[in-house]
Amino acid sequence: MASYLKCEPGFSYDTIWYKEVEAESVSDLLNVSYENSTHWWYDHLKAIEKTKKLANGDCYVCIPDIQENLDIVAAMRGSQNLCFDLMDCPEDVKKVQKIVDDSFFKYYDAIYEVVKDEEGNSVYTAFSLWGRGKVAKLQCDFSALISKELFDEFVLPALQRQTAYLDRTMYHLDGVMALRHLDSVLSLKKLNALQWTPGAGQEDGGAEKWYPIYDKAMNAGKSLWIQIYDGDVDAWINKSKKILKRYGPTGIYFVYGNTDEESAKKLIKELKF
Repeated sequence: MASYLKCEPGFSYDTIWYKEVEAESVSDLLNVSYENSTHWWYDHLKAIEKTKKLANGDCYVCIPDIQENLDIVAAMRGSQNLCFDLMDCPEDVKKVQKIVDDSFFKYYDAIYEVVKDEEGNSVYTAFSLWGRGKVAKLQCDFSALISKELFDEFVLPALQRQTAYLDRTMYHLDGVMALRHLDSVLSLKKLNALQWTPGAGQEDGGAEKWYPIYDKAMNAGKSLWIQIYDGDVDAWINKSKKILKRYGPTGIYFVYGNTDEESAKKLIKELKF
């Protein structure tokens, strides 16, 4: 969404990033809006429409990872600048974030209307989420830089709006620095699932050290998206069985690292029930 509203994307071989907008203050971003979208929005929507036509019902075309709330403000403003803005001019930040939040629904709906199937189902690019109705992954990676109090004031209301509007949602909690916000995220009554990403240098999602996170999520009635990749296939099976024994199979979705066909068949056989 940052490129749709104001940013210029920077393309490289293995990623895309977004160049922060030259601005004296966050208030300089108050002129961004869905109605004043850049050519990147129209180019992207046109590409999605063409892809949907080419797919011809043989496969889903995904809703792109639009992202939301302070992550988009940080992309336009720069994370360091936004940290100062939250202290110096919080009301201006809220005004810009309101524009971002309102724009999210307009961008989402425009794409959803193109890609939905005959029953209204959709797929969201990030974490390959398929579900009935309007589906999305939600996040705030910028939350790693702010306190729980600021998260609850700035981010939580935006997430409440999204979970109330969308039919199926999963929150992407990214890294140990974001763990302080777990209780706030789980307080979202209409949030369906939690995806925990431990981060660089940490054990994968199957490690027992993360069980307290999963305990809280399951107790809050949320499903879990768990990625397991450390060790060999036997280690993956062992970790998976421990998690299934602790929580049962309902609401658990495992994703594993790359492997060969024989190991994949072993996984399916061992975890079939």
